[in-house]
This record gives sequence, C-alpha cells and structure tokens, in this order.
Amino acid sequence: MNHANWSRAVVLLAALMMPLGGTGAATAQIDEPGSDIGTQVVGGRPATQAYSAAAIEYDSTTPARTDWLNCTGSLLRTDSDTESDWVVTAAHCVTNLPAAVSTASLDRLGFHAPPVWVPVQDRDYHVRVGATDRSKAAPVAVKRIVVFSGWDWISDTKPRPKVPAGDFALMQMASRVKARTISLASWEPGLGYPLRALGWGRTSNDATEGSRTLQQLDTRVVPADRCGADGAITVHDICTDEHEDGEGVCNGDSGGPVLGKVRGRVYQFGIISRGGSDLCAVTPDVATGVPYYKPWADAVISGKIRSDKPLTPEQGGVIPHPRIPITTTQPVKLRDTVPTVPAFAG
Repeated sequence: MNHANWSRAVVLLAALMMPLGGTGAATAQIDEPGSDIGTQVVGGRPATQAYSAAAIEYDSTTPARTDWLNCTGSLLRTDSDTESDWVVTAAHCVTNLPAAVSTASLDRLGFHAPPVWVPVQDRDYHVRVGATDRSKAAPVAVKRIVVFSGWDWISDTKPRPKVPAGDFALMQMASRVKARTISLASWEPGLGYPLRALGWGRTSNDATEGSRTLQQLDTRVVPADRCGADGAITVHDICTDEHEDGEGVCNGDSGGPVLGKVRGRVYQFGIISRGGSDLCAVTPDVATGVPYYKPWADAVISGKIRSDKPLTPEQGGVIPHPRIPITTTQPVKLRDTVPTVPAFAG
C-alpha cells in the first residue's frame, strides 16, 4: 500500500498470519474504526496485530528464488480433531492460467499480474503465520490445495454477473500451526458495513515486491455497480471502497482476509480478489464473499466431500506439481441466498 496507490497492495498477498478468534478471552479484537474510516490510512498502514493473516510464499528454480511472495491468506479456525490446520486464499493464487488467458490480460481482468509469472507446478509453497513481519515467522509446508469447484478464470469477453466467480481455495498445512485463527462469517455485510483488509502486497504501482510488514486498510461496503459490470463483479462478491484516492489493494494482497465485527467478535467476510483497473488503488476493490462458500469449505475440511478431482481446463487445467496435490471437488449446489448482518450487529 502507498499514499497514492496502496489499497490494492493489502490483500493479494497469500501470506497467512495470525488468525482471528482464538479461544476464550484470547478472542481478537479489531480496533473500532472511527467515523473517519479510511482518511488516515492513505492506502494502508502497518497492521497493529497479525490477526489471522498468513503470508503465502514459494521457492522456485524458474527463476531461482526463495521466499517469493505469492499471495496472502488467513488461518482458519477448525475443529480440534482435524489432523492439520487450513488456510483460505484466492483460487487465482494457486491455479495456472487457461490457454485463452494470457498474463498480459490479467491486469485487464483486475488480477494484477506479478512481475514474473511462475507456473504453479514450479512453486514450492510454504506459509508463514503469527507475525506482522513475515520474515520473523517460521515457514510451514503445504500438504495439499483444494480449489472451489465453481472457479474459472473470469474472461472479459464472458459477462457473468449472476454466476459466482468462485475465487476461493483452501490450503492444508503439513502440520499444526500455533497461531490465532479466524472463523468464516455466515452472513454477508450490508451497504456501509465497516471492514478491514490485510495483506503483504505491493505498496505502490512501481514496487517490484510485496511488503515485509503486514498492512491494514479500513474500508466499507459500497453498491456492487461501483465495481463495474459485465463480470467485473459477480453475485456473492463484495465491492469495497476506501473513499480516498490512492487507497486500495495490489499485487500480493490477493487471498488476504477482509474482516469485520459482529457483536464484538471478529469474522472473515471476504477474500481479496481483484480490482477494476490495470493499476492499483484507482477503482473500488472486489472481494470474494466467504459466507456463500463456507458450507463447501466446511465439507472439504471435515472430509464430507471428495476433493481429489483434477482441475478443469476452465480452472487452468491439471497441475503436475511434484509434491503438492492441487485438486478440486465434484460440483456442488450451494444456497442462492445468504443472510445479511443486521445493521446493529457491528
């Protein structure tokens, strides 16, 4: 994030950090955003705490690089009997481009292409959680990745505002992680609802790498038509705007959590997904609304649905990763309507 273009840089970072919630008195609290929400952020400011954010990084040999920031994510609260922890992030962070989508077209689609595109099969993923400075958190290996069955890369030639984009994926850790977790919300936020986005993404349009320090940005829900039409925003997405020029998210923030309060408790309402321009922080931002996808995520984590299906061509195709299975599930039918948070609940 930066003074002129920061907002987009906050959520594209797949680095998971401390999850919200915790247990008992340890429940995380988001600082109450005042009536001047956003005016002091100027595109973002260092996060006061890690919450559930996770930095998603990878090592690669093409090009040779270690700890390359891929995206941001969040560490989920799960039942104590699950074998390992899970991180939620954006599907576009962990899938290859379909043949019909070029890296040059990513910016037009609002996904903000990285400076160097590395095929997913060449990324040896790991996640860092529990610290606002991602360099101070130990890396945790990723065991497998499950992509939402309805995900396909949005094409600017295929209007689909009434079909969910499905930019949602789960990463299973190879071991338990000692960090705070976050619960996914079961309700969609209404217009004007105050939210907070977190990410390690770029802090300017000119930056070549993400931030080492977690950034936060206070924002609000605005009407969907502010985020464009013809597929720029789809049903169950969340359109947010920071009310100040130069505020938004950017490369590396994708997959990061968008948080909000309900009766004093912090929940994750969204996943940073995309914008409406080839530049960061010049348009409102689009987040994947997690309440719609929560039943699917719960089913995958609990093992109630098979998650060993190969990715479809629309999802970017089969990924021959040497270590990490990257798969999807059978198609699922989710509820069409999701309840909205009462205005008094924040």
